[in-house]
Amino acid sequence: RLSSGEGITLYCKADTSVPFTFRFGDECHPNMRIRVRPEYTEDRYSNKTVERCPNHLVKDNTETRNHFLRCEHPDTEYLGSEDAFAVRIPMCESTGFFFTCFSSCSGGINRRPVQLTFVLEDNDGRAVDTCFVALKVCANPLRDASKENGRFEPRIVDFNGERDVYGAALHRKRAQRFTGEIIKRPRYRGYSDENCHVYEIHTFSRFGFTTEQCVLLNRVFQEWNQLN
Repeated sequence: RLSSGEGITLYCKADTSVPFTFRFGDECHPNMRIRVRPEYTEDRYSNKTVERCPNHLVKDNTETRNHFLRCEHPDTEYLGSEDAFAVRIPMCESTGFFFTCFSSCSGGINRRPVQLTFVLEDNDGRAVDTCFVALKVCANPLRDASKENGRFEPRIVDFNGERDVYGAALHRKRAQRFTGEIIKRPRYRGYSDENCHVYEIHTFSRFGFTTEQCVLLNRVFQEWNQLN
């Protein structure tokens, strides 16, 4: 039986292999096949085939140039436009798929919601079971996933007693980031205005000082600036 997690969306880069693992019940015959096709999820585009954009299509001279979906299985069968440019593979434990356009490509998907439909077929081509996986192909999967699923919060993870240094550094950097507007003052003596403290507080906060310490340092800095 094919199954997919409810509400799960696959975020991936273009032309990057994504491994898929399949599990089958004992009732499945080894000669069954898996048909995979991309399709739009909105009803108004239900009869429209997912096609590649002209920009990527013109650069591809392979026999499968019209297929947005590609598979790494050596026995992959690429179906034509009458079958929505789907692919069909024998039953297998795992294989890789990749996608040849972005979800944002103009003239192609053009930001319309897309999903992958997996159909388990018997020897006669009859559908035995079906499952769906929402798909978004983008340049930065982590960024897009964090925008749609909530703000990404980096964590310090312990791998066999070792700290995830990258996650910790990212967390510290975000905690020290100044959120106010940065207004730089002209660099000449005797100049002082009401926006000067904004620039100086930001400067001192970069070195780890608290807000109270930044205010004190800023006051000393302005007094020194007026005397010099």
